[in-house]
Amino acid sequence: MGIIKFLFIFALLILLVFVLMGATVVMRIVNSVRKAFRQQDNQQDAGGYARQHRYETYGDEEKVIDKRSPQEANRKIFANNEGEYVDYEESKN
Repeated sequence: MGIIKFLFIFALLILLVFVLMGATVVMRIVNSVRKAFRQQDNQQDAGGYARQHRYETYGDEEKVIDKRSPQEANRKIFANNEGEYVDYEESKN
């Protein structure tokens, strides 16, 4: 009778371990889906800027990945009547 009781408790402990492992996996999946939805909401709230650029950090380095089309990236940002370049002259002091 003692062995049957021991095996029953052992089986319950193994079942409990598997249930906890399964719950951990499910929670990780739910958290990753929530994170993806939050990122999508943040991109929509940023006025389009976040949709065109993605920031990535590697240690102390930060990269910006520009996803705009070449035509959009190379367009002139100043009006035609505004000067885009300034004549530079080095002063000798």
